[in-house]
Amino acid sequence: MVRYLLLILLLFSKLHLSAQIFDFEQSKPTIRWHQLQTPHIKLIFPASFDNLAPQLLQQLDRARLYSSVDLHRQVRRYPIVIQNMSVEANGFVQLAPRKSELFSTPSGTPDNQAWLSNLAIHEWRHIAQMQQLTKGLSKPFFEQLALAWWGISLPAWYFEGDAVYQETIFSQGGRGRLPSWEMPIRANELSRKNYSYDQYILGSYKHNIPSYYSIGYLMNASLHADFGSLVSQELLDNMRANPLRPYNFRYAFKKITRKTPKNYFQQIITDLNSQWTQQEAKQNHTNYQPISEQKQTFPTNYLLPKQLDATHTVVLKQGHQFLPQLVALSANKEQNLVYTGTQIHPHYDLKDSLLTWDEYRVDKRYRKNSYSLINTYNMKTGKVKQLTKNSRYYSPVFHPWKMEIAVVKVSLNNQASLVILDQHTGAELQEVAMPMGLHIQHPQFHPSGKKLVAIGITEAGTQLLEISLTDSLLSPLGEISNQQYERPSYFKEDIIFKAHFNGRDNIYRWQQDDKRIVQLTEARFGAFNPSIDSLSKRLLFNDYQASGHLAASVSLDSVGNTPIEELQDLFTHYYRAGLAASTPAAHILKIQTEDSLEIPEITAYKGLGRTFNFHSLTISSNQFDNFDNYKPGLFWLSNNVLNTTQAILGVEHDTDLNKTTYSAELAYQKYFPKITLRYENRGQQSAARLQSNRDSLVQFDWREHLATAQVSLPLNFYKQRYSYSTGLNIASSYLKRYDISRRLSNFTTEIAFPLTYQFYFNRLSRLAHLDLAPNWGQQLSVTYRHLPFSERLKGAIFSVRTNLYFPGIVKQHSFQLRVSYQKGSDTYQYTQDIPMVSAYGFFTSGKIRNTILLNYRFPLLYPDLAIGGLAFVKRIKAGIFADYQNIEQEKQLAPKTFGLSISADLNMLRYTLPDVDLSYKFTYINDASATQRVVPSFSISYTY
Repeated sequence: MVRYLLLILLLFSKLHLSAQIFDFEQSKPTIRWHQLQTPHIKLIFPASFDNLAPQLLQQLDRARLYSSVDLHRQVRRYPIVIQNMSVEANGFVQLAPRKSELFSTPSGTPDNQAWLSNLAIHEWRHIAQMQQLTKGLSKPFFEQLALAWWGISLPAWYFEGDAVYQETIFSQGGRGRLPSWEMPIRANELSRKNYSYDQYILGSYKHNIPSYYSIGYLMNASLHADFGSLVSQELLDNMRANPLRPYNFRYAFKKITRKTPKNYFQQIITDLNSQWTQQEAKQNHTNYQPISEQKQTFPTNYLLPKQLDATHTVVLKQGHQFLPQLVALSANKEQNLVYTGTQIHPHYDLKDSLLTWDEYRVDKRYRKNSYSLINTYNMKTGKVKQLTKNSRYYSPVFHPWKMEIAVVKVSLNNQASLVILDQHTGAELQEVAMPMGLHIQHPQFHPSGKKLVAIGITEAGTQLLEISLTDSLLSPLGEISNQQYERPSYFKEDIIFKAHFNGRDNIYRWQQDDKRIVQLTEARFGAFNPSIDSLSKRLLFNDYQASGHLAASVSLDSVGNTPIEELQDLFTHYYRAGLAASTPAAHILKIQTEDSLEIPEITAYKGLGRTFNFHSLTISSNQFDNFDNYKPGLFWLSNNVLNTTQAILGVEHDTDLNKTTYSAELAYQKYFPKITLRYENRGQQSAARLQSNRDSLVQFDWREHLATAQVSLPLNFYKQRYSYSTGLNIASSYLKRYDISRRLSNFTTEIAFPLTYQFYFNRLSRLAHLDLAPNWGQQLSVTYRHLPFSERLKGAIFSVRTNLYFPGIVKQHSFQLRVSYQKGSDTYQYTQDIPMVSAYGFFTSGKIRNTILLNYRFPLLYPDLAIGGLAFVKRIKAGIFADYQNIEQEKQLAPKTFGLSISADLNMLRYTLPDVDLSYKFTYINDASATQRVVPSFSISYTY
């Protein structure tokens, strides 16, 4: 039935397909790049990372050996780029061109082991997966083919879950060892939510479902436990041997497991439910009363509760419907205080009427460079103050009585420091440098202001430590372990913090008098983010539930006091069965002890190979950005690993004209202006009227050289709830026609250097997860084209396009007003430089001077509807619109066209990406010249 419905829609509609694929960004041009090369790894890094590069090279080579335990294909030398100018801890691997990028700076996000060693294992596993599946498809011709095969073959839950499993078994940390990693699924299942396989692997707009990494890890751990050490190799090799088999992964998976992935998921959920139910029967848990009963339709987190006064509690509110904002809760009411902007990890601090938080910012031009700034907000004046600029500060906390703020600072070579800032100016007053290899997180002042407690993370693990401001000495509290500590703070001389000693995240207390640790809370699923209200002697914290993090409190007189030595382990340790079955501990130890990589000499990364890197042949001239008027061709692509130079050599054939086009394009993006040069040699065809018989048309053709050049000066940035972009584009071209098949009068054979200038400015509110469009936004684009150097051709065109966005009647509704104007003369008098009204081609129009669009969009349903394995529909939305044209000529204020649209956000064939938007639009034409009154149109767009 679905097939027939789609066929009917396609037959009676005009079809439009478009896509946004990938965007490559650059680092600052002032960076000097160095390299280390081994037979398997080409490590490229800034000179400021020289002292850490040899250590990371060893970790990467060890990760390579770990992956070879079950994936035995040797990886040819793989380029790995270290980005240390970014404060975001991240990493990725790609295939076209082949490279990996590791963002080396550790952040304030809690972990149970050092950042880079864990990242090395995870990302190298992706390299090994890709090599195992796509071996032989490599540069200079086939890397994009390898990327396509990879993308359509392996589901994201599998390759990401496998990488999480590897980081877990080959380290003492890893996300699979954390109770918080499986907690959202556990809470959902024990709360009887019973979410489906499609919801867990594809996500949901309306439910609180963790990313596919979590369920992917659990399924991979079970695969290794059930089918042994070579299950990954067997699965990938089976797929590689059958490249043209439809549903390749499903058949390979079923051959090994005798189950489909969906059925295997159901088996695992049943098994986990049994384990979790048995564990819960042994667990004493407390149902804590929320601070404020707030009913939300969609999942909402009330993070980091802190007491403001006797009746108000401040929380950081996050959710599908909202941008992150600090709010004050009281008597089941909420008062919005301030939007925090983008944060790497949720954080703020409170003192009296002042708030402070860190905010993530990206360089306006070079987006591989990012910063973490410190802001303050005065609740009395309502003023936000940006305290620092272009800084690398995290986790600000107020001094208890001085006008100072303590922050964590991380240098380009990953040395952490505790820094004291002036609360008014942001100036650095004191810096306590940590030993190399020690990263600190979540500092908090002692009431005396003379010392702080923080989390220390090294390659050996984690521990709590005290930092003295008087003599800069560090005092460890307890032994090093792999606990995921969070938010330590003082209560008198004791320390309150979050950990998971009993296999559940709970709040604990380190007692100064006997140096023992006792458990305070007994949350059912997990307790986080503790703070103390010293006046009421209450413990405030987050109590996790299936609906999100609730803000809760409990009197310190009624909390638990169980020493951790008496606690029973309630964690599933789901990785252990797979570890025992697939990777003997002795083998891991052998890799760790016998790995003796000889470190080569650091050399400069330069030369022609740094600039040009031809890697793929493709059949699309626009990288499949759209499929309108597709012309078959062959194009050879070059992208260097630093994303500064792109080149394309190509040939394509226009089947309508039976003409061939040859082209070459070079884009250079190292410096502030982005420069693009393009040359085309192409065949063209047209018709002319005979002077002897004006009613007769004769066809003629020709070839032409077309050279174009464009210079772009883009700037992009964001601040709190708004994102901004502005820039200037300048373009020109030279066209020369030749081999004209007929002798013609008044036929222009040369168009010399027409000029185009464009200025644009956009200010848009950031989108919440459920938003269809910005709540507030202003967009302006001004374009001017003319022919200053042509003797025969004259004319110019000036155009202005504006877009305004406003909130709708209720949340997630959006109203758009688009006003456009143009005025052209001579050569440009019929050029259309502004958006046309809907169904423009179905009625007669004169010269278009202006258009106006009124558009109201709103969501209808969030069905989470699976149509077999074909599609998973997450959201259905609709819109009504009206278009106006040449409004000054209309006698009545009536739209030229109007109508409605209905669309669906979905995923196809259980692929996590791309996100697909199917839209059907009905346009009514209010014009006597219309060839048809109602014009239906169908469109498909997709984004990554």
